[in-house]
Parts: sequence; structure tokens; C-alpha cells
Amino acid sequence: MIEEILKEYDKKASIHKSFTEAIEVLLKQIITDNIRINSISYRPQVIKTRKSLEDKIMRKEKNYETLNDVKDIAGIRIITYFENDVDKVAEIIESEFVIDKENTIDKRAVIDPDRFGYLSLHYVVSLNKTRLGLRENKDYKNLPAEIQIRSILQHAWAEIEHDHGYKTKNDVPRMVRRKFSQVAGLLEIADEVFIAIRKELDEYKKVVPQLIRDEPEEVLIDRISLINLVQINELIIKLDDEIAQIFNYQISDITEIGVLIETLQWLHIGSISELLRLLNKYKDHLLPFCEKYYIMQTKREETEPSGSFSPGTSLWYLCYLKVASSNDPEHVRQYLNDFRIGFELDRDALITVLIDSYKDIGEI
Repeated sequence: MIEEILKEYDKKASIHKSFTEAIEVLLKQIITDNIRINSISYRPQVIKTRKSLEDKIMRKEKNYETLNDVKDIAGIRIITYFENDVDKVAEIIESEFVIDKENTIDKRAVIDPDRFGYLSLHYVVSLNKTRLGLRENKDYKNLPAEIQIRSILQHAWAEIEHDHGYKTKNDVPRMVRRKFSQVAGLLEIADEVFIAIRKELDEYKKVVPQLIRDEPEEVLIDRISLINLVQINELIIKLDDEIAQIFNYQISDITEIGVLIETLQWLHIGSISELLRLLNKYKDHLLPFCEKYYIMQTKREETEPSGSFSPGTSLWYLCYLKVASSNDPEHVRQYLNDFRIGFELDRDALITVLIDSYKDIGEI
């Protein structure tokens, strides 16, 4: 019987391999549009190896009569960032595949609590009639695939334990078994805390636009608040558009917000209200400054700039203007050096451009 199954494996290995690859592509299409996850992947060899299959059959876990009785020849693992996303992924899988309920197992309900890394959800699935009706899937009728879903912390725990060769609870030496359980408990708590953090961030995202409008002095500058500011503040949107016209640039997607936050911190601007006060102070001078800067840079480089701007670009030039207003070449140099703006050998010329641009628009 074993030899017959192995011969069948040799004959159908290529079909199982292409089936596994097709399942991986399908999962990425139907899951990643809805849920942000860490990874969807199959085995390094794509399908279960012949040796692994032989070992599985020899262990006589079940009575295997044909290759189709082995449900994990094709195996896909889905790693979520958050433990509560496991069930969200499960809902998608149940709606998109035919579920083999007899061989599907929720190990979260049956595994000992100290086996944290094995608290995963294991589905055995096959393609539904609609997908089997597609020409590219005609060879995959009745082929099973195992889909494992677990959080990234559960996965990390299991991989570390497996790295030591421990696949069952009894494999683990008694003297370290308790430590493995302690780590499992810590990671389970960490999973719960990460879920709470995400919930708190989601709630903050909902309220921060109104806070910016009503109580900007209460809103510190961070990625969420700054992105919201550049998207809802009418003055910033207007200045972005006018500066883009000066440079003949297009407004694209938001980028480099992290660097902009560091820049504002360098200028000791830590709250939305402080940033808005600075913007209001310089708002009438920002466009003239950008025009002078554009003319001097174009003349110096003897080329017309082209490209795109990120929303919030006006805040970058606001920082330039604030730094240039010091009229101190060494202050400007420190700023350029700290943020690696321009080439080192070319910074003297850039310092001159910034300070002269500021002087040309008159004292503020």
C-alpha cells in the first residue's frame, strides 16, 4: 500500500505542485485586499516531499489507501499580524472554498493551552465548482489542500521550538518544558496587547480629524495626526497646489512623513497647534520664498526640475524657510547635514540659495 501511494505521488507530484502554487496566488488575491497580513506561503519545496510523505504513512496516524487520503500534500501557511485576524481570514476561506469539515481542525480549541505555537486553525479545502469551471483549474478536481492560519507570535514560538527538534509536548525535556510554557504565556499576553493597541489606534484615527479642528493644542505631531492635517487643512492643500505649480510638479501620494516629523522635531515643533502657528506666521512669505528658491536652484543647476510632490510638501518648504530665517550659514548647514539634504560638496551653494532666497523676500 505504501509503495502504491508513493508511486501515485511520483506520478502526480507536478499537478500537486501547480495546484499549491495556484492556491497561494488565489489566497493572496482574496485575502490581502481585505486584511493586512504578514505572509502567505507554501513549503520551500512547494509540496510535501516524498520522504516526508513516506514518514507520515509509516507513522500510521490514519489508514491511508490513496494519495488523496493525505490532505497536506499541498500546504499553505497564512501568518497574520494579529491573533483576532485569524478568524477574519477563516471567514474568507469558508466563503471561497469547499471545506472538508471532517479533516478541518481548530487546534485553538483542542490543544493544551501551553502549546501556544500550535494554537492555529487548520483547514482542509478544495476548489469550488465555480473555480473548477475555469480552464486553468481543470486538473485540480478533488485535490485537497491544507491551509494553516496562525498569528505571527504563535508562529515565532512554534518555529523556535521546532528549531530545537521538538514537535510534540513529550519531546521537550522536562527541565525546560516549564520555560517554554512561560514564554507561551507571555506571547499570548503580547498577542492580546497588540490587539488592544490596534483598537486604540483605530479609535484615535477616527477622532483625530475633529481634534485637529477643535483642539489642535491637544494633538501631538505623529504619523496619524500629520497625515490627517495635510489632508484636511485647507491652507496646506492650497499651498501644496500652488508650490507644485511653481515647480511644475504633480501632487502624488503621501510619502516620507516620518522624516518630516523628525524635521519638525529638529525645529522644536511638537504639536499641531505649534505647527499651525508657524504656518500662519510665514504663510504670506512661503510662495515668494519658493519662487526665489526655484529660480536660484534652476539657474544654479542649469536644468528644469521635474517630478512629483507629496501632500504636505508646503511644510517641507516651511521648514526650509524657518531655517533660512536664522540668516546663519552654520545653522542652515547643520540642518542640511543632519537630514543629508544635497551632496556634501554642494551644500555651500545650497546654503547660499536658501539664505539669499529668504533675504530676497524681505524681513518677516
